[in-house]
Amino acid sequence: MNCLSAVTHKLDWSGAFPGDFGGVRFPGGIVRSARGDFGELCIQEYQGEDYHFFYQFFSFRKTSF
Repeated sequence: MNCLSAVTHKLDWSGAFPGDFGGVRFPGGIVRSARGDFGELCIQEYQGEDYHFFYQFFSFRKTSF
């Protein structure tokens, strides 16, 4: 099972970087991002021959209650 599929049940994930994404972009990795009133999330998964890693970027908007 792909680890990213376990967290997709409540967010509308895209297979592209957010337009204004300023973080590291790993060539050949799998990218998923979601954007909403809460802010944005971007997750990259990369698997090499001897390693497997995730890079996560979160940008949340402050809301008042």
